[in-house]
Amino acid sequence: MGTDGGRTVQLVLVDRSGLPLGVTPAFDVELPWWQEAGPVVRGARRAFGLDVVVLRLLEAGSWPGGKVTYVAEALSPPAIPLAPAPVLDEQPLRLTYARAGGPAADIAWADDHLARIGRPRTGPAEQVRTWNLSSLWRLPAAGGPTWLKVVPPFFAHEPALIRLLDDPVLPPLLAGEPGRSLLEEVAGTDGYEASSAAWLDQLSHLVRLQRSTFGRTDELLSAGLPDRRAAPLAARIERAAGVARPAFDAPERAALDALVLSVEPRLARAAALGVPDGFVHGDAHPGNARFTADTCVALLDWGDAVVGNPLLDLSVVAAFRPEADEVLTGWLELWQAALPAADISAAWAEVRPLGNLRAAAVFQGFLDAIEPAERRYHESDPVAALRRAIAEA
Repeated sequence: MGTDGGRTVQLVLVDRSGLPLGVTPAFDVELPWWQEAGPVVRGARRAFGLDVVVLRLLEAGSWPGGKVTYVAEALSPPAIPLAPAPVLDEQPLRLTYARAGGPAADIAWADDHLARIGRPRTGPAEQVRTWNLSSLWRLPAAGGPTWLKVVPPFFAHEPALIRLLDDPVLPPLLAGEPGRSLLEEVAGTDGYEASSAAWLDQLSHLVRLQRSTFGRTDELLSAGLPDRRAAPLAARIERAAGVARPAFDAPERAALDALVLSVEPRLARAAALGVPDGFVHGDAHPGNARFTADTCVALLDWGDAVVGNPLLDLSVVAAFRPEADEVLTGWLELWQAALPAADISAAWAEVRPLGNLRAAAVFQGFLDAIEPAERRYHESDPVAALRRAIAEA
């Protein structure tokens, strides 16, 4: 199947101990996005009567869609003929939820906390997504559906930040520990198709929360947020540029070197123009929020958050919806109202060239921290982001 039709999937099945059992015949599933595990689980059940948990990506071609092979844990002995399984290697960066038995341990943790608050699970746990950035499950429970989110160590601060901000527009956190969150389901719809007015309502909440953390960087760092203020961010960008350097010709390298050298001076000038460090959400597009009509009811996905200049979030406008000039204008107006003594337009002029550089550093950080088979999701992203930075310089 192509990107319009979904994926053609094969599963390398393992038992609870991780012992390979064999490979299923190929079957087709809806949705081309490799990390969407729900269609794979449903497809295996429909095609073979087989209940599985998708653990990790093993092989894939071009993103998205196409032929994709996953490692999956069989929840009972397969009753279908299986082809011989390949040798499965061990990887030191493999995430706990990408190992056999890992998702079951996560669900047991959630079940324990649901029982403690008098809301026991009332039906099967539904696997929704799994990849190197998260494992997501929907858990039916007494009193309403809940969600279990498990993330890698570099996102482990998410529940701590939700607690620190403690605001009604954040997803209700029922239980949390580093890397695990049990969340109440939020009403409304995801905002991938949100209007500009809806997006600006979302951003009004974000600006308010960011404004509330000025002068509280020690608290943010204590909650586990990575430090991406000027010097640490510049070092991360320099590393991403160094890894990607062979992909560029001499003039591009010269332009990239100049951009890297500009990071700290630009952020210093933005601070002098009245925009101090607080937190950067990191991925504040409307798909990471829930809406009822044009009203934002929840800001989601806080794992990308770091300590740094909050104007860096504005670069998501160009990346997510380049034509949305009114969103960028409205966002700048929100910031000017929040910081009346600042020169927001001038500060944004300093920060804007850093957006793609920061994105390259983020993607390189993912690649440095995840196992090789899962790098397919991000391996072209640092160079692409740096090319955009050079083109816009």
